[in-house]
Amino acid sequence: RANDQVVLKRPLATVAADGWTPYEGKVVSIADFGVFVDFGCEKLGMLPRTGSQAIDTDALDQLNIGTQVTVYVTHLSRDTGKINLGLTPKRVPQTRIWSVLADGRTPYEGTVSNHASFGTFFSIGTE
Repeated sequence: RANDQVVLKRPLATVAADGWTPYEGKVVSIADFGVFVDFGCEKLGMLPRTGSQAIDTDALDQLNIGTQVTVYVTHLSRDTGKINLGLTPKRVPQTRIWSVLADGRTPYEGTVSNHASFGTFFSIGTE
């Protein structure tokens, strides 16, 4: 049809997962475990209700399908394409992983993000 518009989506590789860069989006779906937002990326992002990155449920309960919202990418898995979003920016941008000094002496603060039979994973605020 002549009036159809092609909407180009931002490639996953170009998304800044620093928790600092704002993206404008729209709520497109609501589930028990999170709210899905189209923020112009080739994949939808999720505002999680559960897990280590859960957002205050009162804030999520205010959102409806079609609600315009400013979001911040807090976690992005380039392997799975899963994108976690936040409603507020982090106080400081995340550190790039290659700038983390892995010398066995430099301390980093973090939170447990996953347990597996072979070890525990921590989030230390890197992309």
